[in-house]
This record gives sequence, structure tokens and C-alpha cells, in this order.
Amino acid sequence: MFTDSSVVLDLKAVARIDSAGLALLVNWAREGRRHNVAVRFQNIPARMLAIAKICGVNKLLPAEAFSEAEVRGRDSVRVVAT
Repeated sequence: MFTDSSVVLDLKAVARIDSAGLALLVNWAREGRRHNVAVRFQNIPARMLAIAKICGVNKLLPAEAFSEAEVRGRDSVRVVAT
């Protein structure tokens, strides 16, 4: 599934999100850990963060998901939602 050491998912273009979308991000984070790949999310919509906290899955997402920090480097892949 993963071939790089880190993946950055930019969610800036996400206009709507629900618990199914959150479950997908949690699964990507879990799969990344399983394959020793750092999965990072940036520009997460406030609604998604609220849903994560309410559902109690905020601990399953990378801590960086809850900050504005960007991960960049030569081994990173940037995926932009369109």
C-alpha cells in the first residue's frame, strides 16, 4: 500500500466530512503505522476534529493532525484532495 517513508494528506479542499470520512483517515493512520510510514494530515476541517474528539478517536490519529504543522522532506508524498 505505501512505498514512501511518509505521506502528507492535505485536506484543505474537503468541504464536507462525516464519521465515515473520519473512519477512513483513522484507517490510513493505522495502516501507515503497520507499514512504518508516517501518515500526516494537514488543514483538517474543524468539524472533523470535533467529530474525532466526540467519537473518542482523536487518540488514533497522529498528534500532528491536531496542529498546523506541515511535514515536508525528500521522502514525503503530498496528496491533495480534489
